Parts: sequence; C-alpha cells; structure tokens
Amino acid sequence: MAASKAGPRCGSARWGGVWLFVVAGWFALLGVGFGGDKEERLYVNDKKAPENLKDLLKIQQELQAVLPMAREATVGIDLGGGAGSGVVVSEDGLVLTAAHVSGGVDKELTVIFEDGRRLKARTLGLVASTDCAMMQISEEGKYPFVDLDRSDTARLGDWVFSLGHSGGFDEERGVVVRLGRLVQVKDSTIQSDCNLIGGDSGGPLFDLKGRLIGIHSRVGISKEQNMHVPVREFLKNWEGMKAGEFIGEGPFAQKPVAGTAFLGVEVKDAEAGGAEVVRVEEGTPAAGVEMKVGDVITKVDDVEIAGKDDLISYLLEKGAGERIKVTLLRGGEEQTMTVELGERPPEPVKGTAFLGVKVEDREGGGVEVARVGEETPAAEVGLKAGDVVIKIDEVEIKTKDDFTAYLQEKGAGEKIAVTILRDGEEQTLEIELGER
Repeated sequence: MAASKAGPRCGSARWGGVWLFVVAGWFALLGVGFGGDKEERLYVNDKKAPENLKDLLKIQQELQAVLPMAREATVGIDLGGGAGSGVVVSEDGLVLTAAHVSGGVDKELTVIFEDGRRLKARTLGLVASTDCAMMQISEEGKYPFVDLDRSDTARLGDWVFSLGHSGGFDEERGVVVRLGRLVQVKDSTIQSDCNLIGGDSGGPLFDLKGRLIGIHSRVGISKEQNMHVPVREFLKNWEGMKAGEFIGEGPFAQKPVAGTAFLGVEVKDAEAGGAEVVRVEEGTPAAGVEMKVGDVITKVDDVEIAGKDDLISYLLEKGAGERIKVTLLRGGEEQTMTVELGERPPEPVKGTAFLGVKVEDREGGGVEVARVGEETPAAEVGLKAGDVVIKIDEVEIKTKDDFTAYLQEKGAGEKIAVTILRDGEEQTLEIELGER
C-alpha cells in the first residue's frame, strides 16, 4: 500500500516542477520575472554613495559599455548664430531636442555628427509648455540612434550621464560627457547634477543602461542645477510632434504672429499678371534666395498672385519665421523657391527722411541737383551736382514739388531707388535715407 501511494506523489512533484518552469518562462518572456525591475536595476543606484572600489568599477563598466553608441547618436545643431544639441532616436534620422533650440515648426537647420558630418534637417513639431521638439534629417540614410526609456524606469538617485556639444561643435574635442545623479524627479521635469553650459541645450540624458531618459532644457545658475524634459513628455505628444504640430503655449517657443513677416522686395503690378519685383533689399530673405529685379511672382504656396495687392495681402497673414513657397517667372521660365520669412522692421515715421540735396526745376522734366551736402546719404552714394533726377522708385519726378512730396512720405531708414541722368546716360542709385 505504501508503494502504491508513493508513485502519485513522485508524479505530482515532477509535473509541478514542470509547470513551475513553464510559468516562470512565460513571466520571463513577458518581462515580468520574479523580482521585475529589481533584477535589471543597478545596485549602485540604491546606494547613497559608492562604498568601495567595486562600486566605482561597476559605474565605470556600465558607462564604458554604452558610451560609444550614445556619442555617435548625439548631434550638434547649428542655429546660424547660436548652437544647441540633440540626439538621433531612429535609424532614419529622427532627432529629439528642446523646443527653445528648434525655434519653431518647419525650419531648416544643420545637424553635425561627432565625426564632422553636416546634414540639413527640418524641424517638425514641438510642445511649447514643456520644451519638447523633434527634427528630421532631410537626407535619406541609416543613422546611429539610441533607445528610449519607454517604461519610465528612472528614479530619484539614479546614476546618469549627459552628453552635448558644450559651447558649440568642436570636432577636435568631440561630445562632452558628464556623470551625475538624478536629484529631483517631477511630473514634467527631472533634475540632475551633471555640469551643463550653453550649447548643451537639447542634448541627451541617459541612464547607465544607455537608454535615453531626458533632454536638456534649462541650465541652472549653478552648473550643477540643470533641468531636463523626461522622455515620457515626448511620448505623450509623439504623433502630434511627428505631424509638425505646434502644441500648447508656454515660455519655450512662440507661434508666428501674423503681420510680422518680411520678404524684402518692392513690387509692382506686372502687365501680364503677377507681381513684378522692382527692388530687392540687401540682407533680406528675398536676397538670401537670390530673387532678382524683373522676376514676376505668380503664386505663393498654392495661392495665385494676380498683382501687387495680392502679394501684400498674403504676406500680411504670415509671421516671421514661417516658410513660403514662391513660384515666379524669370526670363519666361517658371521657377520655385522656398523662403523663410524674416521679421518686419519697425515702420518708418513719415516725414523724417533726409536725403541731403538741393534740387531745381529744369526744362524738359525732372529736377536738377544744384548742391549735395557733405556726409549725407546723397553724398555717400555719389550723387553729384548736375545730375538730373527723373524717377524715385517707380514714380516719375517731373518737378521740384514732385520730388519734395515723395520724400515727405518717407521715413528715416527707408531705402529708395533714384534714377538719374548723368552725361546723357541713365543710372539708378539705391539710397538709404537718413534722419531729418
């Protein structure tokens, strides 16, 4: 009887062991395990400070294992007058950075890899309230990238390391590495004691497993007090940012304000329709894309431009920093160019303009320059006594009264195109008016 009872007990134990093994395997596959995060979590994270050489070597070992890939994926961002950092998070070149670094939606910037490669990138969406932003490298390719801490495992006291192009890109120096710990964790921000300076903004913060846990946002008064945007804030708005949305309102980015856009051209109605460029100001967005006198603008984005008023009306709806696609005719051939609009300068105050000449009426029309004052706008461009002014901008000047009336409508700092006759030959001089 005893023997017959022993068989079932042994079988039950055997099958119980098998079931235990199967269940444990399923938990492992699901990432739950026995102990969960505790098995993956580095023991040094739970110590107030390293206690011995073993602890220090563990930190060094973990950092050295993940640093090469993290460095390869960290980029400098050339802002054309400033510098920031970012990090590539996908093989096709998606970059995370800070909203105050990207500067807005649909802007063209340059990213720089540690090996010196410079590539064009376009800003996608951003979250103005939390300082999140995305960019996309424009050139197709396979790029080094890092993984995100999608499970939000970072905890207060964890060892972390920050990367960035401190002070701007320096190929000889490379990416700067700083080791530290998380000293504060809040809903929309985390704080570390990694030393950061200007140029690091937008750069990555990693845990010692090499997972991206945050993006540098604000450099503190003390270099050891720095705020980062946690990855969870990016994940909350991931699809909207990828779609190029400007999300929220806040201190880190401002939406373009309608009516502030500036192209930098003077136009007139073209005979066959469109707006003909009669002057392109130096150092303006129009000059930057090599728009020329004689070009006829026929369309902006998908809006037909029938004349001067259409162009002005459309631009009044745009804000500084926005991009427009301009379709124009040059020499009978259609061309398309993309222009990032500048900021409209302050409106000149009418009646404050000063040219610095005395003119007299003359037979046959136009006004003759009788005297040019020294160190005046007229003298700077070489206007001379005896020159005959026949046109200012596109307005014909027949009398002294015409000349005076036109200048009274102008303000200090405005530019005018003065067409003159000198020794029987026609010339055009561009003059920036002084202040009366």
